Amino acid sequence: MPAHGWSASVVVAIAFAAVLAGCGGGTDTEKAGNAVESYLAAIAQGEGTTACDLLSPTAQREAVTAARGAGVTATTCEQAVKAMSARLETRDRSLLRLATISDVTIDGDTAEARVEGGDAVTLEKSGDAWKISKLPASF
Repeated sequence: MPAHGWSASVVVAIAFAAVLAGCGGGTDTEKAGNAVESYLAAIAQGEGTTACDLLSPTAQREAVTAARGAGVTATTCEQAVKAMSARLETRDRSLLRLATISDVTIDGDTAEARVEGGDAVTLEKSGDAWKISKLPASF
């Protein structure tokens, strides 16, 4: 169990709030999946700016709210991600880094990416990139 009673799901929620915009070439399906994986890796590393750049403005606000609900004093998404990441145990960091996407469904400018063994993450297209737009209810 993560330090300070934090569950990996709460940390993932913050991470999802900071999901990276899909980078590089590839199909929209690849870009959306890569955005979620990049976000989770950024959470594991405590890279608040990178993680938050992968979130929509709404998801960034959700991340701050979720962090405050978990007892973190944060006014920005970056502060929330860094503080939450600092409380992760080594095992949880590894799980976030190793997470893979099992399925991505695209519907116009929205997408749903399913984390292997976990919940689906909602994304929205922003220019040529994909950003996490809503944190899963179970996270």
